[in-house]
Amino acid sequence: MKSFCPDQLFSAGQQKRLSELMSLWRSARDLGEKLSLTSNN
Repeated sequence: MKSFCPDQLFSAGQQKRLSELMSLWRSARDLGEKLSLTSNN
């Protein structure tokens, strides 16, 4: 798992969330589905 270190643009928490969202997007893309961000994640 990647270590999330804050940088000039994103805090460690924001980087972690971005990684989670990108993973969800890739999964949806691979299944030919749209990514819905209305979930409670």
